[in-house]
Amino acid sequence: MIEFVYFLSILILFYTYIGYPVTLFLVSLVVHRRVDRGSITPTVTVIIPVHNEEVMIGKKIENCLGYDYPTEILKIIVVSDYSTDSTEKIVKDFCSEQIQFLSTSERVGKVSAQNYAMQFVDSEIVIFTDVAIMNRKGCVKLIVKNFNDKKIGAVSCRDVAIVDDYTSGGEGSYIRYDMKIRSYASRIGSIIGVTGGFYAVRKELTNDAWNPAFPPDFFVALKCIERGLRVVEDIRIKAYYKITPRNQDEFKRKVRTLNRGMHALFSNKRLLNFFKFGMVSYELICHKVLRWLSPIFLIVLLCSNILIWNNSIFTILTLSVQLLLYLMILFAFLSRDIFRNIVIIRIFKFFYLANIAILKAWFEYLKGKSYVMWEPTKR
Repeated sequence: MIEFVYFLSILILFYTYIGYPVTLFLVSLVVHRRVDRGSITPTVTVIIPVHNEEVMIGKKIENCLGYDYPTEILKIIVVSDYSTDSTEKIVKDFCSEQIQFLSTSERVGKVSAQNYAMQFVDSEIVIFTDVAIMNRKGCVKLIVKNFNDKKIGAVSCRDVAIVDDYTSGGEGSYIRYDMKIRSYASRIGSIIGVTGGFYAVRKELTNDAWNPAFPPDFFVALKCIERGLRVVEDIRIKAYYKITPRNQDEFKRKVRTLNRGMHALFSNKRLLNFFKFGMVSYELICHKVLRWLSPIFLIVLLCSNILIWNNSIFTILTLSVQLLLYLMILFAFLSRDIFRNIVIIRIFKFFYLANIAILKAWFEYLKGKSYVMWEPTKR
């Protein structure tokens, strides 16, 4: 029985991180659903939710005003979630007819602030973007071309993390891995999450208020899929952002994101029905559910391996590798400077930190905790 649990844990972990992307790659070689892009110029509203962003908001607005898109059909809404700094003054100093400033009367959270801003939107396409995200000037013109295809509900861009030497081997590697998986899924049919810092959606999909406890970048994909619409990635469009260098900030963000993702998926668990939703269900099961279960299987693998460590050369080898990795990660936390430039150590450190975040997110989710308001991570 213990050997069965041991091998099952290895199989599930292997399939989650290697088997799943390989199967998507193989399917993408056979199935390639194209997007019928066209030279269209729909009306567009860009929504930027902020809370005390006096440092970044000026640069963000300059970036948006530089978009290569007709100004008469491009509107920019900055919605303040009850900012108490000089954010409002900085926005209004631009004196541009393209810009509209809104503010909530109290702290309501990012999603609720977006819901409030949607009451003032009358465009065909809505672009949601974060204040820390920078784009090239042609991004709007490129992203709206995808909506010439009536089967497209939302369009994501490609994450491009600006990293320093210390973070490049950790989160930077994970982002590149995740973006590769997403490119395969987009070719096959639909991705299950967009880049939260910059994505576009048809206005009719935003008519109902979004649940503040759900992450918009995941929830918008679920809404599209449920209505039979595709969510695709356009790799021509890049969202540039800086990774936070502080592990404690990154850990808090991950726990919050995971908790909100769990609330969103398990409130829409009908989408896990493979016979009805096909590849999308497969993606949700492998990319979300199995990943969220991976820390449990890591613990089960280690415990079962300890109990049968001397059964064979293979069990001795797997236990030795696990113990070595855990020791290296421990030393990396205790003696950060010594391991600072060892890329493989940074990757595994980030991997196990992410899995600890998953365990905490599970604990909070099962307790019924949800995140509606938080202090955004400063990048």
